[in-house]
Amino acid sequence: MHPKRRTELEEAGVEEIQDIRDDFPLTDLQRIVCKSVREQQSLVHGDISSMPSEIKAPIRYLDFETLAPAIPRFAGTRAYDAIPFLFSAHTEHDQDTVEHVDYLHEQDDDPRPHIIDRLIEALGSQGSICTYSHYEHTVLTSLANAFPDRADELAVISARLFDLLPVARNSIYHPEFRGSFSIKSVLSVLVPGMGYDDLEISDRQTASVLYTQALQNSNVKKRIKTFNDLRAYCARDTFVMVQLHHALSKL
Repeated sequence: MHPKRRTELEEAGVEEIQDIRDDFPLTDLQRIVCKSVREQQSLVHGDISSMPSEIKAPIRYLDFETLAPAIPRFAGTRAYDAIPFLFSAHTEHDQDTVEHVDYLHEQDDDPRPHIIDRLIEALGSQGSICTYSHYEHTVLTSLANAFPDRADELAVISARLFDLLPVARNSIYHPEFRGSFSIKSVLSVLVPGMGYDDLEISDRQTASVLYTQALQNSNVKKRIKTFNDLRAYCARDTFVMVQLHHALSKL
């Protein structure tokens, strides 16, 4: 909400959504949120029917894990540049056939050339590539800028991306979203029982920190365990997108 509008509500003593006046100026989405919270039920809105026609088979799902070192470690990088070290890709040929491929760079050199090679191999040349947010597009653009000899191949991949986040934002709201359309907030409502609580690693920041620590760890067993935990977390991210896509399609 714009700070000016928030100030108006505070000055009027409004602290709860259900107390907002009907004539108070809100955006379309804010008004949908108000209605959903007041009625305490999910509210399907917008035009979701076009989604299936925009997504082409075989449907792929992509997620990157990155590190952003404060001190640049690789040639051509700057402080806090996002460096992908792991990706997961699920490919859905039909609802009964889902394949999974990943790549985790286990050496302490620049992971990007290896990521590019394996990514192009894993994603093939056909099918939409579903993501949840614009982040994967940003990572691909960064890779293309850093490795211009692979830019054309990466551009082809970028052109196939389909972001599920706007689909969720523009089609459904539930009070349990609590104002957030993050994948975890939406997932808990649309795919009950599916989550991250059973994993050792369950967020992107922790994944980055533990990966950096594992590269320096001389204990082989602990190093391998961390790598396996990282793979499991990234794989969950893309499998969650498979399930979320199914749930959105049912709307």
